[in-house]
Amino acid sequence: MDKCREAFEAKYRELHPNDKCTLMANGNYSGWIKQAHWWAWQSRQPEVDQLREELAKLKDRLELAHHFATQSTWSSLKQLRKVVKALRGEHEA
Repeated sequence: MDKCREAFEAKYRELHPNDKCTLMANGNYSGWIKQAHWWAWQSRQPEVDQLREELAKLKDRLELAHHFATQSTWSSLKQLRKVVKALRGEHEA
């Protein structure tokens, strides 16, 4: 069973716990309501895949931005410490 079908089955079971429809050998469901839900689910799958790709890209960009922000913050703190030491008249070791 592919990931799309597994996700559909899990969600359908969550929403319809007493449904007794089964998957037949030809790939259809024994009940027309479940079959209609499956067709609707499949029609939205390309959109879901595209949104997952976009989410992964955004997570990568966020991680990279966080890395740069952290590095920038540490650099700024080091510079600030040098300025404070200079103002106090302390010398760098």
